[in-house]
Amino acid sequence: MDGRAVFKTKELLDSLNKKYPDHIELVEKLDVSKRKINVTHEQAPIKEIVMSVPTYLDWDADNPICEGEKNNYLNKPDRLLAVQQHGEFIRLMLSCGIKVIVLKPSKKRLEGVYTRDIGFVIGSSFFHANLSQPARFAEEMTVVGGIKPPSSVKIEGGNVILDKDFVFLGLGSRTNQNAAYWLQEAIGTEREVISLRLKKHILHLDCAFLPMQKQGIKEGFAIIDAKAFSNSKDFAVLFKIYKNLMQASAADVSALGMNIICTGKNRFFASAQAGGAIQKLSNLVCGLSSPLFEWG
Repeated sequence: MDGRAVFKTKELLDSLNKKYPDHIELVEKLDVSKRKINVTHEQAPIKEIVMSVPTYLDWDADNPICEGEKNNYLNKPDRLLAVQQHGEFIRLMLSCGIKVIVLKPSKKRLEGVYTRDIGFVIGSSFFHANLSQPARFAEEMTVVGGIKPPSSVKIEGGNVILDKDFVFLGLGSRTNQNAAYWLQEAIGTEREVISLRLKKHILHLDCAFLPMQKQGIKEGFAIIDAKAFSNSKDFAVLFKIYKNLMQASAADVSALGMNIICTGKNRFFASAQAGGAIQKLSNLVCGLSSPLFEWG
C-alpha cells in the first residue's frame, strides 16, 4: 500500500467536495435503479459520470489482466502520480458542469479505476458486466440495480459501443458469442447488435473502433485499427454503415487514442499521446477550423 497515494486521495476528494459540493458524490456502492439514466450514442452529452481513483492501482505479475500489464510488470505505476493526474481529470469533468460520482477506492479492487468495463447503458437501461478476470470480480459488487447477464455470458463494458441504431459488440477473450445473443434479446428491436470479432490480444473494442457523427452527414465517420479485427467481413459491415473509415496511426493505437470522452457541444477529451487520424477525425466531425479538442 502506498501511504502517499492514500493521503493524496483523501486530500483530493476533500478539496473537490468543498469546491463542488453539489457536483461530486463519494459512494461505496452505486444503485443505478435510483438514477435517471439515458444514453443514445457515444457522443451524447454527459450529465453524470462514474469514476474511481487509482489509489491502490497494482497488478499481479503472474496473472496480468492484459498485454499492457504483462509487458510492464517491472514498471508498475507511480500511484501518487496517477492519483494526481486522475484528480486533474475529475476537475476537468466538474468544470464542464458534469456531476462526478466517485466509487470509493479499495484495496480489494486494485484494478478498480477502469469503470467503463463494469457496466454500460443502452437507452434508459443499465446492464451489468460479467468480468472475465478474477482480479476484477470484486468490482462487479460496486454497482447494483441493473440488468444482470446470466453466468454463461461474458461481457465487459469496453466491448460495447453505442451509435445510432446499432450496438457494436467486440467479441474476443473478454466477451463471448453468448453475449451477443443475450444482449439482442434484452434490448429487443430497439437496436441491432453487430458483432465485431477481435484478435486475442486486443483488450476491448473501444481500443480499436471509434464511431463519430458529423451533423448533416448521414453516414458519419469511424476510425479503426484494422489489425485488431480477426475477420475481414466485419470491415464490409462497417463500410456499409459509415462509408468513411479511417485507419488509426500507430501513436493512436499505442496511446489508446480511440478512448475518447465527449462532454457535449463538440468538446472531446483524448489521450495527450494520440494524434494523426484522431486529430484529423476531430476536424471532420466538429466541422470547425479549431475544434474544441483537448489533449491530456
